[in-house]
Amino acid sequence: MRSASVERAGLGLLLVCLMGMPAWAADVVGMSFTKLERCTDTAPSGTEGPACWRAPAELGSGDLILAQGQIERQSSDLLAQFVGELPRGTTVVFQSLGGDLMGGLRLGQFIRARGFHTYLPAKLDGLEAVLKEPKWQGKCFSSCAYSFLGGVERKVQTGGQYGVHQFRGQDNGLDPVQTQKISAVLGKYMDAMGVNRLLLDQALMTDPGKVMVVPEHLRQAWKVDTTSETVVAFLPRWRLEASVGGQRLAFASRRQAGSSAIVTLAFASLGGQMKALLIVKPDARQEGSGTWLDFFRQRTELQLSLEGRSFTLQPSSDWARAGKVNTPGTQQIWFNAPDELMRELGTAKQFVLRPQWPQLPQGLDPQTLFGTEGLRDALLAL
Repeated sequence: MRSASVERAGLGLLLVCLMGMPAWAADVVGMSFTKLERCTDTAPSGTEGPACWRAPAELGSGDLILAQGQIERQSSDLLAQFVGELPRGTTVVFQSLGGDLMGGLRLGQFIRARGFHTYLPAKLDGLEAVLKEPKWQGKCFSSCAYSFLGGVERKVQTGGQYGVHQFRGQDNGLDPVQTQKISAVLGKYMDAMGVNRLLLDQALMTDPGKVMVVPEHLRQAWKVDTTSETVVAFLPRWRLEASVGGQRLAFASRRQAGSSAIVTLAFASLGGQMKALLIVKPDARQEGSGTWLDFFRQRTELQLSLEGRSFTLQPSSDWARAGKVNTPGTQQIWFNAPDELMRELGTAKQFVLRPQWPQLPQGLDPQTLFGTEGLRDALLAL
């Protein structure tokens, strides 16, 4: 997936995200990809073969792809050929010092378009032999930092080094106008990936020739790492409400980080069966868009992840306009909510909601975090 704005901002330059230090300049090994086999629950990582490895539970149980080496302009094309038809939920494990900036953005866009996750481990325990260059281990610097943001779910392991710095042309010949245009492209890219632009500010303010390893608390605050714990006190409390037809609903709503769109999750007991209701209210800019409703032409599965477990809810209705009290573009869909999920929600502190969109609707975040304060009491009142 290539962005026209990224292409235009290329300005005919080879934009590299290398610090210019001698040790880095010698890194000319183009990015390569290796499929890693997951270890079983009973075997320690690295003991079942040369490519056996265990990834964090927060990233699901999909396939694992190790991406190592220098990012080049064609790296996204090479990854596309390598992964073939691998499904959504595949995790790309980065170990890289950077490379071509536009190549990094293309790679991130491809990862997001395919619904892949990204992970930066501090060590490749048991797989050191697979890593072609020891100096890459535990690092995702420069253009790799932008590629990493393409993940629907993103996690940096404690001890992993995620670093940013100033970009430059291969001949250091960027003028102020070119710099401004490229900064605008990077800002829009971060907006699309749901990341705070303060990350870009940090990169631009880093002294030339140096890299800023972003500390864990800033990775969390700026949403570089989407799997980190969020303070539950800031999450909305669940409430009880009756619909126009008298049906009781336990619900909570979250405004999206990248827009004023609102995602609401509700639970109701219908005919003795617990159901979940997902309501999506568009940003005002999308409300009158002719393409907004196109995102809701087909049913969507709903994934809820909590404390290392994930539940995929199957839709029991089609998307339809929400009640007349909502804006015309607001859509809703019902799901079957299994008893096991409801029991788990009774003890969890928070959970992550991920609609399995074929294509992410404009203005929505890939995932939304909900707390559970008040949920148990609201469910008892249904």
